[in-house]
Amino acid sequence: MIKGVLIDLDNTLYSYEECHQAGLRSSLKQLHKAHPEVDSELFFEEYKLIQSDLKIKLEKTAASHHRLIYFQSILEKLNIWNSKLCLDLYHSYWNNFLAKMALFDNALLFLKELKSKQIPIVIVTDLVAQIQFEKILKLDIDQYIDFIVTSEEVGIEKPNQVIFKSALKKIQCKANEVVMIGDSFDKDIIGAIELGIQAFWYDPDKKWLGGRELPQYTKISSFKELDAIIK
Repeated sequence: MIKGVLIDLDNTLYSYEECHQAGLRSSLKQLHKAHPEVDSELFFEEYKLIQSDLKIKLEKTAASHHRLIYFQSILEKLNIWNSKLCLDLYHSYWNNFLAKMALFDNALLFLKELKSKQIPIVIVTDLVAQIQFEKILKLDIDQYIDFIVTSEEVGIEKPNQVIFKSALKKIQCKANEVVMIGDSFDKDIIGAIELGIQAFWYDPDKKWLGGRELPQYTKISSFKELDAIIK
């Protein structure tokens, strides 16, 4: 039996894109209260441009995902920046994002089974710590999670081995004693197998985009498929 489970959060335990779109729509609605003249398509275009720009400029850091910086940049480009409005957009985004969150089917049963067998669980995730903690609370899974490692905490994002090594240190396990579960092949799967961790590539839609045939990982589309690793 394995001695620990490392698991990604976004798009692994819940559907990120649905929540993200709900958040963006609410931010736009908040913006229109103050500036109804702002074109909706322009808002979405600017968001994508700034997101791409920051991922290059702030590569491999948690700040590259920070929505407050995104909205600050958008308002500055539109020449309508002020602190209150920026914070209003930020809070509107995350309030509606969190409200939309729901665990994938069988994810809770999987976490409960691990807990019942006293197998420690570590969330291994990019982005800033505060909002990731809030997501865990919203999903009501805090009681099953033993540790969390964020890219903000360690200073660099997946697939860098630092973030995986930090998770192993927290549960005092070796790489060959744990598994990693995640939706991103380049970040979760490659990062894990380069350290010698058995990886499970989770894709409920069975798109399997970007993967290469390597012997160290297994494709899964449901948490039910993980039952065998904890029997």
